[in-house]
Amino acid sequence: MTKISDILQQPEGRRLELKAQLPSNAELVKSIISFANDAGGEFYLGIQDNPREVTGLQEDSLIDLEEKISNIIHDQCTPVILPEILFLNHEGKHIILTRIHKGSAPPYHLKSKGEKNGTYIRVGSSNRQASEEIIAELERQKQNISYDSELIFSKPFDKLNINAFKELFFEKTGEKVSKQVLSKLDLYRAEQGKELPTIALLLLSDDKIEITSPGKLMPSVDFSDMESGQSDIRNKVLAPVFKRLGIIEQWGNGLKLIKEELQDYPEIVLSWKEPGIAFRVTVTNKKYKQQFEVQQELQQELQQELQQESLYGKVLKLVQEHTSSTQELSIALGQKSISGQLYNTANKLREDGLIEWTIPDKPKSSKQQYKITQKGDIFLQLLNKT
Repeated sequence: MTKISDILQQPEGRRLELKAQLPSNAELVKSIISFANDAGGEFYLGIQDNPREVTGLQEDSLIDLEEKISNIIHDQCTPVILPEILFLNHEGKHIILTRIHKGSAPPYHLKSKGEKNGTYIRVGSSNRQASEEIIAELERQKQNISYDSELIFSKPFDKLNINAFKELFFEKTGEKVSKQVLSKLDLYRAEQGKELPTIALLLLSDDKIEITSPGKLMPSVDFSDMESGQSDIRNKVLAPVFKRLGIIEQWGNGLKLIKEELQDYPEIVLSWKEPGIAFRVTVTNKKYKQQFEVQQELQQELQQELQQESLYGKVLKLVQEHTSSTQELSIALGQKSISGQLYNTANKLREDGLIEWTIPDKPKSSKQQYKITQKGDIFLQLLNKT
């Protein structure tokens, strides 16, 4: 058992909640339900969170509190949750620990509100009402099935383009992809006289797909230690297929391998986080970030220029189409002679970094021309979008 001294050093979180006094019935059962729907957790009564302090409980109240906690859980939670309630003593102060194990029959919910409105999950140190997607995921966990094994009724099997998958599968395994093979891999099933793909096959196809993962990490995976090689398969159909294709070399080392490979690409940054009820992996190109900052700066300049009739955009477009001298720009604009306005516009474009001289060390050279810069290209992209 974890020592109280260790608990006092840990922040409240996914598997830990601390209370100096017994909270309201509603607050207590939400925590209990959230723990049961997730990875389990420990509820310590007699420890204040902020500031962190063991306040303790009256010894003669322990039995009554134990019975009250047990009755609240039994009367208000369904399916049945069996708590483990222990009395602890820390430096002469009494504490009640209610330990909740990960439930085998989720979604657990409030009897009074029903499954749709009474299911709660743990997000950080708080309890959140579960969305329909999360409830569906909890149902799958109870049935020991994964999201990717579900059938797609809106996309007939013969409408999927899986040519690229067939070629890769044959290259890696030497086996041709037939309906029998797809069925064996649980990528395809016949249902009610129809041939239907599973979500896994849809993800392996050449169709355009956007994927949003609203679910959290699997309960056994510790977010604070993501690079240690932890593994718990959520997509139980896709994972074996990826293994056979050689996409997965070893369970649990994906993020670690990606980070190691990216050491050769210093401009790429890999990060991950749990924003609310989701898990997100982000790959960021530093150069793109710099380009975005330039776009923000240019957006302000663009708005100013669009508010007035000027040669600014016209000259920039001409230079983008063809490197030109001032005289060539004047002719392209239909001017009889080079106007002072054209000189001023070209100078402003150069000062703004949108165009530059082809012979920067000889400003007055007779061969001097203007060419567009990368910043100028970005500016025109913005201009074309307005």
